[in-house]
Amino acid sequence: MKSYDIIVERNNGHFRALFPALPNIAAERATRDEAIAAATAAAQQYLCEVEITTVHLVEPVASQQKHQQSLAVTVGGQQRQREESQREVAGKTTPVPEPDPEPNRRWMREHRREYSGEWIALDGERLIAHGADSQAVFTAAKLDGAYLPLIAYLPPADDPPFIGI
Repeated sequence: MKSYDIIVERNNGHFRALFPALPNIAAERATRDEAIAAATAAAQQYLCEVEITTVHLVEPVASQQKHQQSLAVTVGGQQRQREESQREVAGKTTPVPEPDPEPNRRWMREHRREYSGEWIALDGERLIAHGADSQAVFTAAKLDGAYLPLIAYLPPADDPPFIGI
């Protein structure tokens, strides 16, 4: 036995029951219960007349190869070429290596006071952007094209530590 969601609508003094998962299966009656019962009977009849099966499709060869897209962006008045690539082999995405977090940590230790109370975007030890507006910092990091930049908020030095609730 399988369960199906049913939607019941009231329209012009009648009730309409339909199954979103079963196209074209619906019933309209004077009462809610009658509409549900009629739609259920129609769904049961329909399911007795059809075959339900699952098929597995192989991806086309073109999607299994390396896809590469170039995007020209302007950052700080300079035109930069950014390449985005994704590698798929037999329908599986290749794991993306993570950058070493130590350069980011070192930069934050050294510059914490200088940028306290601001959002920062880092690419290793290189500051991409900073400011009070997180969305602007995120957009600048995205336009820069850095590979997995760190975006973080540096709380003011006099703020008490956050422990969570």
